[in-house]
Amino acid sequence: MNGLTWTQKLFGFQGRITRLDFWLAQLTYVVLILAAIYGLSGVAHSWGETASSQYTLGAVMVAGYIGFIWSSFAVAIKRYHDRDKSGWWVLLSFIPIVAVFVLVELGFFEGTRGTNRFGASPKGLVETDLDKTRVVFE
Repeated sequence: MNGLTWTQKLFGFQGRITRLDFWLAQLTYVVLILAAIYGLSGVAHSWGETASSQYTLGAVMVAGYIGFIWSSFAVAIKRYHDRDKSGWWVLLSFIPIVAVFVLVELGFFEGTRGTNRFGASPKGLVETDLDKTRVVFE
């Protein structure tokens, strides 16, 4: 399709991704967050209440949070690119009520067909393929 690796899909800001890739990223976040909560609660319990263990655990949590935020922005920006919109639209997700509409747009609305200003279609379709398909179905 568009040739992005999962690392590029999750952490890079260039290119476009499909709705499926968007939802797989969201599922990955949920699984990782649940695993982190479960794992870190066990680690915190076994380490005890020492100050150094709390600082270490806090540092791990901050690093994980930074990675999560970075990846969330990268995935959302690439979905906006697929919709032929600037990545700056992701800032709308900071407005509480508007964030619901952002999720709907990124998760359910189809991207631009064919190539747009952000690259080739992540579905692998080019405009000539779309024109041929349109002729067959019209």
